[in-house]
Amino acid sequence: MSETEPMNINERRKYLNKMWGRFKRANKREKIKLLDEMEAVIGMHRKSIIRILNNQLSRKKRSGERGRTYGEDVDDTIRKIALS
Repeated sequence: MSETEPMNINERRKYLNKMWGRFKRANKREKIKLLDEMEAVIGMHRKSIIRILNNQLSRKKRSGERGRTYGEDVDDTIRKIALS
């Protein structure tokens, strides 16, 4: 990752995991400074960062895969268009 590219989700979570201990031990003034720093580094909104730090740092897996959106008739039509 270069300095100009935004962080991906996994990189953000790693960074927040490292900052979590410092954030939990900090007093109110220090937390304000830490949140300012985290906001600048990862580019997320302050409230989102607080929500992640206070709840769950690990990512949740999806409960299940999404179902089909379209039926067979749409698939047939798309197949015909693709072949022509």
